[in-house]
Amino acid sequence: MSLKRLEIHIQGPHVRPDQVPVRDLFAFLDRYEKLLKELACPDGKPGPDLYLRLTGVKEGSLCIECVAPDELQTANKTLSEIVKGSAPPPPNAVRSLNDLQRMVEKRGWKVEFTGDEIGTLSIPGEKRLTPTCIEGETTLYGECIQVGGKEARLKLSGYKGKTLTIEISKELAKEIGRHLYEEIGVCGKGKWDFNTGTLLTFRADKLLPYRKTPLDSAIEALQKTAGPDWAKIDDIDKFLRSLWCE
Repeated sequence: MSLKRLEIHIQGPHVRPDQVPVRDLFAFLDRYEKLLKELACPDGKPGPDLYLRLTGVKEGSLCIECVAPDELQTANKTLSEIVKGSAPPPPNAVRSLNDLQRMVEKRGWKVEFTGDEIGTLSIPGEKRLTPTCIEGETTLYGECIQVGGKEARLKLSGYKGKTLTIEISKELAKEIGRHLYEEIGVCGKGKWDFNTGTLLTFRADKLLPYRKTPLDSAIEALQKTAGPDWAKIDDIDKFLRSLWCE
């Protein structure tokens, strides 16, 4: 495995190796490593060797010396592009970007990263690391209370106690129209406000086979699935509550 040199310079008031609590240093390195892993592995499956190796701490302000596998050093290049504003952060890494930046800003730090093949990058940079909105795939469930129109739209009631207006194609509108006033599930692409978590827009592209099932029918189906093991459950109410809370 090829390892690349990496130095992390932390500057700010009262920033010295003997003045920064170990918990703060650990929290910073943990967030930073987590971010690099998410940038390196969008599928969320980093290998067991994908981690930073600490090699030393220098006097002065605070300089942490590390070595990093090629994948994490490549992730540092991606981070540099994000900080400079030349590339958007991938959705899976947005929260870690925000967590790292908030920690640095809260403590009044300025952090510079230098090393093999990455030049120099700084946090906080001139531009904020996280966007105001994030996009991604998700699934929504609710009661179909209206569908169709000149510009095909679906109104779904019951999402966090609200009614959502969802963009759909005319073909999907015809399919959903057969389930008016029924509980349905649709999947598609949404956009959320990063700070509040509010769903801003959603376009559905698929109707799921999900249908609301009466409680007694659902319990009967569980009994059939569990077979003889159903009789081994001491507290049925407690068991059902544990399923609903998961």
